[in-house]
Amino acid sequence: MGNDDKDWRREVGQTVDEQPEPKVLVKEVAEKFKTSDRRIRNYSDELEKQGYTFSKTTVGYRLYTPYDIEILGKALKSKDEYDLTVEMACSMVLNNETRTDSSGPSGLKPALDHRSLLVDVQNTIESLTENLPSREQVNQLMNLVENVVNQDKQKDEIIKAQEKMVEQLRLEREKDREDFLKSQDQFKEIMAAHKKTLDDNERFKEIIEETRQYMNKLDENPIEKHSEKKGFFSKILGLK
Repeated sequence: MGNDDKDWRREVGQTVDEQPEPKVLVKEVAEKFKTSDRRIRNYSDELEKQGYTFSKTTVGYRLYTPYDIEILGKALKSKDEYDLTVEMACSMVLNNETRTDSSGPSGLKPALDHRSLLVDVQNTIESLTENLPSREQVNQLMNLVENVVNQDKQKDEIIKAQEKMVEQLRLEREKDREDFLKSQDQFKEIMAAHKKTLDDNERFKEIIEETRQYMNKLDENPIEKHSEKKGFFSKILGLK
């Protein structure tokens, strides 16, 4: 235990022979608050910037006392509850500690007054204000959003027009298919009628050939010409 720690204990009325407070490394603190080692280091760095001191090992690792852990817990809670920056959360916690318990055990250095806190808040507000976009940037962003929306509308209209065209093509193809099937039926009817015509022509040829042969026979035998003439045509025409 260093001389500074002994002097501090004398100032608060404790004896040097008392048992030292248990100290842990950053990993155990992170596990306690269920967060990352990196986040605890970030808060610890900010506390040191604002005057807080931690005990450290010979190689420079921080050692956290129960009071250190309490300070870190308040800073973490303040940031989450009030949506503050790490700097503002640490400043608020340290300011409250110096005001409420300036004689208690802590790693605080004196002098975090209200004026310092107000300066920190003012600096933070100015920093946030500087980072706000200008009116011209906001207008440009709105124009960009409007252009994107208009482009989306145009794309929707193009897609609808394409879908309509595809549907028209489908209907036309369906109609063409129906017309084709209808033409096939008509062609079949024409071919059937043509075949019937061919059959009739063949029958007419047979009749003509039979007539020619009969006439030749009558020319060869004139006696039978008159008696068989009537019977022949009745036979050809199907008469009895």
